[in-house]
Amino acid sequence: CAFRQAPSKGATTAAFIASEASATILLEVFLEEAITAVAAFKGRRVLVGSASGVLAWTTIPIETSQPARLARLASVPARNGSKKSYVMEISISPEAVAFCAGLSGGQLWAGYIRKQPAVRCVMQSTWMVKGLTSATSLSRGRVVAAGENTVFLFKMGTPAPVWTHEMGFSPLRVGRVGPDLIGVVGDGAKLRTLSVEESTVKVLESM
Repeated sequence: CAFRQAPSKGATTAAFIASEASATILLEVFLEEAITAVAAFKGRRVLVGSASGVLAWTTIPIETSQPARLARLASVPARNGSKKSYVMEISISPEAVAFCAGLSGGQLWAGYIRKQPAVRCVMQSTWMVKGLTSATSLSRGRVVAAGENTVFLFKMGTPAPVWTHEMGFSPLRVGRVGPDLIGVVGDGAKLRTLSVEESTVKVLESM
């Protein structure tokens, strides 16, 4: 699932890649503001983040000529009355029940998605991560974030990290590679695989 700026009208398109076909959907609701992040949910559902800090939910139409209708899910929580951040990155949990979003300014935002009776973001948590570069959503309300030389494990509903792990290099990207496994990519083609446990972390492989 990806997005790009359309050549005319300033609209943003979201490209949804399926197993056998692909479709490009024009999201006309974003004619005046840019989409900054997008993540595929289950089926044809997609989460969309914007420059104004709005998180929205849409279902990709079966027919590419049909418009994609967006449902407003939530707005980025303001911090200390400051200007709202924009969404840089969205990650969906393996069970497709929760998300995390990396925000500009080093704020990390996570929440559960309730689908009935209406789609809403519930049980939200926010944390500040110095030098936040990337984050990924794990199962059971856990979120792993990378910042400066450290990887953090957060759990929704708790104000502080469950644990921190010094990487020895600047982590650029963190991604889920298994139920409790993450990969961390850093400067100089560094790659480290970590096993995420409840109260600690184990280094499985370093390249």
